[in-house]
Amino acid sequence: MNKKNYVPHDVILFKYGLNIFVRYVVFFLIIFFITFFCGNFTNVLMFDLTLILLRFHCGGYHSKNVYSCFLLSVFTMAIIPQILLDINISKVINFFITELLISLQIVLEPVKNANKIYNEKFIKNIRKRKNIILLVINIIYIFLFNYYYNFGRMVTYSCGFNFLSVVIAIILKWKEEE
Repeated sequence: MNKKNYVPHDVILFKYGLNIFVRYVVFFLIIFFITFFCGNFTNVLMFDLTLILLRFHCGGYHSKNVYSCFLLSVFTMAIIPQILLDINISKVINFFITELLISLQIVLEPVKNANKIYNEKFIKNIRKRKNIILLVINIIYIFLFNYYYNFGRMVTYSCGFNFLSVVIAIILKWKEEE
């Protein structure tokens, strides 16, 4: 890197980016192997895709430690969906729960990671996109609910899990302010 006339700040950024890239590759490989061997790969993939969209746009709890974040994320994205697949609720109750969870997340403000600095334009765009994403997820959910119920359940569970994560983040923020 020094031969290419990079300044020390550039080297720090490259190392940081490479570290994050390696962390995400390891993270996704672990999740892939856990879900692949448990035999519920497509259901867990639906849960994870919905949860990733919700987490980015609605926010939620963020761990202060990189290692606990990694372990919580693997547990949330690989183990929790496996457990939730064993819960059977009626279609009617599932539908009303999902609509309630999506509505509540539309009303709540996005909860962002307190360790990161966001500019006002980014926050404003997130607020706009959050409602659009939630409406799109709701439309996809209604389609999946009728087409393949297990995928619909995974959307419901990811909405519920993210809602709980947002509520926990709000409570922790509220406690810190007092």
